This record gives sequence, structure tokens and C-alpha cells, in this order.
Amino acid sequence: MLLVLAALTTLAGVVHAAITDAELAGLRQQRDAGAQTLRSNLIDAINRLDASDPPKLIAELIFQFGDFRYAEGGSESALPAVEAALELARQTGDASRIASLDALAGQMLLALRRQSPTSARERIERALQMQRAAGNQIELARQLSAYATLLQEADEYAAAMRLSNEAMVIVEGSGQKMNTVTFAVLYGRVELLRSVGDAASALAAAETLLDRAAASGNPEFIGTTQHAVARASRAVGLKSRAAQLLEASHQQAKEYADPLGQFLTALDRVNLAIEQQEFDIARQWIERAMPLRDAIDDPILRGRLDLADARVAARESKPAKAREAYVRARDALAPSAEIWLVAMLREADADVLVAEGKRAEAVDTLRDALNLRVESERQLQRGVLAAQGDLHRLSEREFREKQLEQEARLRETQLEATEQRLLNQRLIVAVVALAALLAGSVAVWQLQRARRFRRRADTDSLTGVLSRSAIEGTAVARFRRARIENRPFAVLLFDVDGLKPVNDRFGHARGDELLQEVALVIARGLRTRDRLGRWGGDEFIVLLDSADLATARNMGERLRQSIVDGLADAGFADGSCSVGLAASVAEDGSFAEMLARADAALYTAKQGGKNRAVVASD
Repeated sequence: MLLVLAALTTLAGVVHAAITDAELAGLRQQRDAGAQTLRSNLIDAINRLDASDPPKLIAELIFQFGDFRYAEGGSESALPAVEAALELARQTGDASRIASLDALAGQMLLALRRQSPTSARERIERALQMQRAAGNQIELARQLSAYATLLQEADEYAAAMRLSNEAMVIVEGSGQKMNTVTFAVLYGRVELLRSVGDAASALAAAETLLDRAAASGNPEFIGTTQHAVARASRAVGLKSRAAQLLEASHQQAKEYADPLGQFLTALDRVNLAIEQQEFDIARQWIERAMPLRDAIDDPILRGRLDLADARVAARESKPAKAREAYVRARDALAPSAEIWLVAMLREADADVLVAEGKRAEAVDTLRDALNLRVESERQLQRGVLAAQGDLHRLSEREFREKQLEQEARLRETQLEATEQRLLNQRLIVAVVALAALLAGSVAVWQLQRARRFRRRADTDSLTGVLSRSAIEGTAVARFRRARIENRPFAVLLFDVDGLKPVNDRFGHARGDELLQEVALVIARGLRTRDRLGRWGGDEFIVLLDSADLATARNMGERLRQSIVDGLADAGFADGSCSVGLAASVAEDGSFAEMLARADAALYTAKQGGKNRAVVASD
């Protein structure tokens, strides 16, 4: 493929099949419709370009191909051509095309992390302003949607929502049928809702989009939307449905020859299988994704697949293969310092160390991973709450801006107001602003102080898991949400048997070490969204979101056996654990009633000989 425009100079004087205006218009139509033949037709047209072709034609064709490559994850190979096409567009003076190419180059740089985020964003925002001035609304909507997606990935949800709102107004007012621009805007809204924790709204929006995609008959739209519905379904606990949709979406991407779509759906299917402890299924999907790995520009995506490969190989008792995959993942993810990625690296390293028989190192690594994951989850929750607050404030701010516009128009009709009156108004505003500033300073200080105390209160100082007050608040909130969303919810209570004699004989320091070991063992066996807390003394509590009675029973028994094995490995051969579990039923009026049933089941387990898991009766 001849992507770099400098190479076109070598073609001067060569007889070639000229690209006609009609052919260029046809490519635009294919692009808007998401036609399956667009890729091959674009490549054919690119290879027919000649240095003698009009700069405007070259710039538009390169833009179309660059935009296509950006959408399929090929930014790295297309970026040089896009930058060169931008120089050609500047020669033609086409403001809309200059803005499109400048925004596309900025998006590529931001996605590839080649430039500081501030520089890339300034470039994109400058291009958006130019596009607004040029008046090309559909192209503006495309760029707004793409930039909103990048801001969403940077957790800047309020800014992303503002851009998404602007794009939605454009596409809804255009009256156009489903095309690539309309689809990109609607799909971006679905992902934004999911990112801010509104999984139910994201699922509803995704299902509506799937209906529209199916009506369009476009296989790429259908497959991509199936992926969105799968992600939203997974977020609300519909795992079986998520698995089916991911497999359907992967097949659509395969038929459409979309390597990035195939890779992303396979990666999500791998992680879903690992979450459900289905390592044989995870291995099958890893094998599907691996041939696509090197064609993916994003190092984080490549590293995440390698991490999954390492964890599955470790569970398959293949330590050499697991270590090799881990090293690949570490190298790919090294430039990123995001805490959730570091936590994933530590967890995978712990799995590999276990496979290598280095249990002591594995325990230390897993302890680090647990602390990082707790902090990552805390950051995520803070981010989601902040995002939801930002979005709420954004709506208020937009409403206020409209009010201010109306007030400005009203003030234009009141020019006869005296200078003294204006002076008084300014004085009032100044006083109010000063009062607001003082109140804001006090509020910020109080908030920072409250956050420091809250951080200390949320974590159990011995084990690093959630404290009783923190886990109790989380439990009440999750119980209510499960009721509202009609989802299953379960709780496990663990009581380490026979720990008091250890404290009496060897001292509390030894007992503390065993409690830390129990916390690590439980944490390692939980799913990402489960929550672990210390209930008091030698008791731990686990909240199982979207888990029915059968799931809770299996997990309780599996964790009980893991605790017994972990205590034995830690030198407490007589150690055992009793478990009481309860799943939410209609008769539970509150979490306290559900917890009382789990506690009664735990008492039954202790009275019945200990070292067993007992299910609470309704």
C-alpha cells in the first residue's frame, strides 16, 4: 500500500487510471453507509494515486483511508500519511478538510500516546472550532463523537457528555438514516452511560441501537452493537447473555473482516471466562485472539491479552509458558502507570509464581495486588460518583447558560438603566462572589478533612480489606440496588475455626499472620465486582453481586477449601473454616434480615462440627 504521500513523487509521468469525481463520491457514500467493500476500494484508489493528481483529491482520499484505519485500530501506520495530507489540504485552503485532517491526526496521537495529552487535545479542540466555523455539520458530528470517546477513556465524563450532546443534536436534526456518523454518535452515548456506572440505561440504549442496526442490515453496525449490549449485560450480571452476544459479535466481525472487532470481542470473552473460572473456554478464545495480536497498535490491548494468557497458562500448570506471557505483558504495559493495570500485573505475577512453586513470593505479590486492587476500586468508585456529579452539574450549567442568554437579550432592551444602578448591581455581585469564595474555601477544607478520615475508616488496618463500617454500608446499598434491578444477591460469612488456641500458644502476632493469609486467600478467589470485608475478630464477610444460591454455595465451598489449604501451607495444619451463606429472598425486608439468616447458618455450621458450609433457610 502506498500510504506515504512523499512516495507519490516517484509516480510522476506514469500512466495511471485517474480517479474520477464520481468514484470519489461513491467512496464517500460507501463510507457513510459502512459498506463492506470500502476497505478494498480505498486501497485500490490509494494505489492509483499519482503526484500529478489535484491536491484536494489526494487530501480527501487520504483522509477517508486514515479515518478508516483509525476506526480499525491502525493509527500507527496511517498517521504519517494523514500528516502529509494535512499539508496538501492547507495548500488548497479547504477549511473543512483541514479541520478534519487536523482533528484526525490529533485523535491518532492521543490514542497512540505519542504526544502529551494537553498538546493533542489542544490540536483537536482547535480543529473542532475550525469545523464549526466551516459549517460542515455532519463532519463536525463525526469528530465530536470521536473526541468524546477519547475523553471518556480519560475519565473526563462531563466534557465527553457535552460533546456527545452536541453531536446528538446534529444527527437527530439531520433527518438522515442510519449511517456511520449516526451510528458512531449513538454507540458513543451507550459506552459513555456504561462508563459512568449507569449500566441499566446503557443496556436500554444499546438494545434500542441494536434494533436500529438490525433494521439497517449493516453487519458491522449489528456486530459492534452486539458487543455493546454484551458489555452492558455483563455489567448488570447477565453473564450467559453476555457470552452469547460476544460470540455473535465476534462472528460478525470475522465475516466483515474487522481485525480490531475480532480482537476486542475475543478479549472480552476471555476475561468473562476467567471471571467465571472457565479456563478451558478462556484458552479457546485466547487462541482465537493471538493471531490478531501483532496487528493491534494499542500496547495496552496487547498487554491485556498477554496477561490473560499468563493467568490461564498458570492455571493449566504450565509455568514456563505463563512466565513468557507475563514478560510480554509487562513489557507492553510498562509505559503505563495506571493503578488498575499495575494491579492486574501483580495478580497475574502471583498466579505465575504459584505455578512455579514459589508460594512465599506469591503471597507477598498477591498482598501487593490486593492493596492495589482495593485502591483501584476506591478510585473507580470515586471516579464514577464524581462523573455522575459532573454530569448532573453539566445539565444544571447548560440550563443556566440558556437562562443567561435570555437575560442578556432582556438587558439589551433596558439600556435606559442609570449608571448608578449598574454600579450597585456590580457591587452586589462582588459581595456575593466574595461570600461564595469564602464559603467555597471552607467547604474544600472540610471535604479534604472528611476524605482523610473516611480513607482511614474504610480499610481494616490488619488485613487491608474493607472495614466493618465500610462493608456494611456497601452491603446495604448493594442489597437495595439488587432489589430495584431485580438481580440476585448473596452474602457469605466466614469464621476461622480454632484460632484462639493459636493466639494463646504462639501469641497474637502469629494469629494476625494467619488472618492476613485468610484475607489473601479469599480475595484471590473472588470475582472483580465481589467485595470482601472483615466483620470482626476472625470473621470475614463477602458480598456476591448477581449471584444466585447455587453460585453462592459453590463459591462458599470452594473458598472454604482454599482457606483450609492456605492455613495448612502457612503452618496451621489443624486450621479450618466454617461458612454460613444466604441468598436474598422476597421475604428479606432489609440487608440486616438477610445477614441474620447467614449468621444463623454460620452458627449451625459451628455447632455441626465446624469446617463446613451451611446454606441458610428461607
